[in-house]
Amino acid sequence: MSCTATINVAMANSRYHPLVTVVYFMPDALKAGGSYREFIGKVRQVEPVERKLVFLAANERSGGKEIGIDSILEIHGDLVDDMDEV
Repeated sequence: MSCTATINVAMANSRYHPLVTVVYFMPDALKAGGSYREFIGKVRQVEPVERKLVFLAANERSGGKEIGIDSILEIHGDLVDDMDEV
């Protein structure tokens, strides 16, 4: 499943706060290039206008880490991985 389709599935199911693993690109602030990072968290919401995923904070009530959709390389998790089998 493409990354865009996976984000659409996460958006449609964000009220259930699916647990996902996201691999994304983090640019280096000091020089050209950057690195790929992995983050595991529960999706709180998808902001289509601002083009970002917002994850639940540790208290599981407010927004936590935000990752830009354009920097995402892969998304994995039970909800989205099951969609590959359909």
